[in-house]
Order: sequence, then C-alpha cells, then structure tokens
Amino acid sequence: MPSRPLIEVKHMLEGLGWSEAVLGIEDAINAGTIAQVHALSLHELRLAIKVTFPDNLQRFQTDFRLFEHAKAILKALKLNDEKANIVSSMFDAVGKNEKSVLREFDLMHEARAMSMASDLLGLWPRRYQQWQASMIHTINELTDMPNEIRALLTMSTEQSRTWHVAVPEAVEGYVTASALMMTWAGGESLQQLVSSRPQEAAMVFVSFVVPFMGWLMLCKSSSALAHVDPHLGNFRWGDGTLWILDWGSTICLEEEKRQALCLMVGCLAAGAEDDIVATLAARFGIKGHSQEVARVIRGLFNASCHREPSDALQEAVADDLLQHMDDDIVPVVRCLAILGGILKMMQQRIRDEHHRDVPLSLAVLWAPFSDGA
Repeated sequence: MPSRPLIEVKHMLEGLGWSEAVLGIEDAINAGTIAQVHALSLHELRLAIKVTFPDNLQRFQTDFRLFEHAKAILKALKLNDEKANIVSSMFDAVGKNEKSVLREFDLMHEARAMSMASDLLGLWPRRYQQWQASMIHTINELTDMPNEIRALLTMSTEQSRTWHVAVPEAVEGYVTASALMMTWAGGESLQQLVSSRPQEAAMVFVSFVVPFMGWLMLCKSSSALAHVDPHLGNFRWGDGTLWILDWGSTICLEEEKRQALCLMVGCLAAGAEDDIVATLAARFGIKGHSQEVARVIRGLFNASCHREPSDALQEAVADDLLQHMDDDIVPVVRCLAILGGILKMMQQRIRDEHHRDVPLSLAVLWAPFSDGA
C-alpha cells in the first residue's frame, strides 16, 4: 500500500508524547493495509517503529459490515445460482476472519505476542535437531529422488545446524495500541531473496521457516501461540539468522483442535484414507462429505504434486465447506494455504529445472512434530 506522509506519522507520535522518536524517524520502509513500518535512530540505536491509523481501522470495520450486509441480501434473494452461492460463501469466510484481522490493529497485543515468542526460542534448538534427524531419514528413504536434489536437501539440513531464529523485542516505554517501537531486524526479506538468490531462499524456507512454523502450530498453539501469516515478506534472513516479523497475526487453539491437527498431519504424511482424514478434519473444525473434505485438506497441505493449495480453497468454497468451518480455525486454514502455495511454487521451479516431481508436502515436513510434544 502507499505509505502515509511522514509528517502525518510525526504528528501522531507527537500526540503520544514520543518527541525523541519524532526527531529520529525516517521514511517508511514498508506499508500495508493495516500498518506501516519506519526505520528510527534513537540514542545511537537502530530501531523500527510500527504505526496504525484509526481511519484504517474504521475502513476495515465498514468493509466487514458491507460484506455481512451483502451476504444477507444474497440469502434473502434465495438465488438458486452456483456463482451467487460461491460469493455468499466467500463473504461468510471473510466474516469468520474478522476478529483475527481487527486484532492486528492492537499493537499492544503484538508486543505481548513477540515477548511470548521470544520466551519459546530457547526450546527450539533441541526440537529442531530432532526434526533434522527425521528429515535426513526421510530423504534417504525416497528412492525416486534425483541425486542432485537429494544432495541439495541433505546439504541444507546440514548447514542449518548453526542457524537460529530471532524475534524483535518491544522497546520498554514505547508501546501503545497504535504505535510499537522495536529492535531492528537485520538481513534481507525472503521476498527479495526469492528473486536474487532463489536457491538460498528455497533452502531457508523449506529447511528452517516451515519446520519452525510447524513446531509453533502443532506443539505450542494451545499453551502459547502460533504465527499464522507466513508470507515471505514476514521473514528476513542474514548471517544464519531468521528474523520473524508481524506477530500481530497469531492464534491460540483449543487443546482438542490442536491434537486433532497433529493427528491429521501424521495421517496425511502416512497417506491415510479419506475417511480417516475427514474424521480428523471434523474434530479440527472442517465438516462435510468425506471425499470433498479430504481433497481440500490434501490440497492445503500440498500433499499432491499437481494441485494448487489455492485450488483447494476454491473447491472448499464451491463445496460449501467454508460455511461449515469453525470461526477460530479460519486463520489456520489461511496459513496452510500460504505455506502450501509457497512450497508449490518451489516445487514447480524444481520441476522446470530438473524435469522431476519432488515431494514438498507440508504434512511430511511437519510430521516430526505431529506428536505435539
């Protein structure tokens, strides 16, 4: 999104009494629909400051009411039309995501999430070592994988032993609902890295980003939190450090649903039958005909070499599954679609370069965490 003028941001910070921040703030380095981020120099430190604006929040609230109104109109008209039903289902899915989206405007919530995530980082190295050992075994078991791809995956697993994850820290005294000052995240955005050094970006994403996000989702999403907005712009990479940004997009799952998700991942990785997948999906919060549900779930986890995760979401709309999806798991489904879509993109690049299908199933990559421990 176009960034707000710097003078407008300075005026807002002055209203908060952050006069020192006003003197050191620079032009926006990133701007989105909810917030924008500026670089900042304060007391000879390089920092970042994230700001949101009340009129953006009001615009989102208005949009959600418009979607709700449009859905009611379509329902009242009782149109026996496939396109009208699909649009109504899409409006319903948007409504289910309202609470999660509006919470992103509360930067105090994001600061708390960043603190909670930082507290978890000490537990990650041991679990990651276990994941690495499991992946090396899985790679060696794949008999039809090209030797050059096997070598690349093995090398990335070995190199990643010295990598670590970092989360920005909120600066004490500079946190409000509309402004958040935090430590600077170094490195380069994975979004840029995909264009400049695609092989390195793929290595970092597959062998580090995906397992960390899976560990949070399957093991920590009930006792702590999970990050649910894993687009490439939210990760920065440099000198063996993966910085994870935008902790406003997090969820906390009910324990029963987290356990159902763990079982579903394990079953998908093992190639379970549709009825089993659908039964677990129902416990997780997605109900419908077994074959339709299983097809959508497999698509979301990129468990097929030939179907896009985005196609899975479109099929869920067409099959009316989104209207029978629990509200609290909609952010999780969106997260799965983003991760699966990026894996599909990387899978396609491997296919184009090596003329071979290499499995990059999210379920297989997350399977070592399916015990939920």
